[in-house]
Amino acid sequence: MQTLFIGQNLVRLASVDSTNNYALQLLKDTQVMEGTLIWALEQTKGRGQRENNWLAEPFQNLTMSIILYPDLTVRRQFYLTKVIALGLETFVSELIGKKDAGSDIKIKWPNDIYVSDKKIAGVLIENNLRAEQIFSSVIGIGLNVNQKKFNGLSNATSLQILSNTVFDLSDCLSRLCEHIEARYLQLKANKMELLDSDYEERLYKLGELGDYEKDGKRFGAILTGVNEQGKLLLKQENGEISEYGFKEITFCGNS
Repeated sequence: MQTLFIGQNLVRLASVDSTNNYALQLLKDTQVMEGTLIWALEQTKGRGQRENNWLAEPFQNLTMSIILYPDLTVRRQFYLTKVIALGLETFVSELIGKKDAGSDIKIKWPNDIYVSDKKIAGVLIENNLRAEQIFSSVIGIGLNVNQKKFNGLSNATSLQILSNTVFDLSDCLSRLCEHIEARYLQLKANKMELLDSDYEERLYKLGELGDYEKDGKRFGAILTGVNEQGKLLLKQENGEISEYGFKEITFCGNS
């Protein structure tokens, strides 16, 4: 693995309930080296955003968690989301190419990766806070690699489906770690403007009119970007721009 620290300490598991659960327990029990990677060939109770389950066929995908110490204030924690999403987007682009995918590879706010309007990867970040500072972070990643059927999930896809190629999971793991570390080092170097511009450039449905739902009510709005705290910025029909946190709003599709 051609990295400085991410993945250099690799814990490889045949099966586990959740790699994030395993990593969080590891942090409680011992001092953990930054970049420690928990990789499970089978995850029986994987967790996703909005308290959803992450369903992945055993031995066909990457289900993993990375332990980091990002040295960020709570107010700036969304930069870690940008780092991971950009690392994933670059990795997927490298393996299948935008031309081969037939469409742009995008980041669906806050950190899902979409190709041709279908989800290929999801992220769950769990932070350990001390006062207003992030002490440690567990980055859970689910990436669809060689899985071909998704039990009726019409919006799911994988690297194999998109490229008609069977991928080596170990090789994918190594290359993904390299891309995530490159973006993480940008964060460490305080290259915030670069992360801001790269994230917004790749934002799914940016500048498009879409249907959104808040508190059971649907409305149309144009996605204009995100603010520093990671809140979604939506331009309403009256021209007013409103901010929404992750659990406050749901994207329902194009208008």
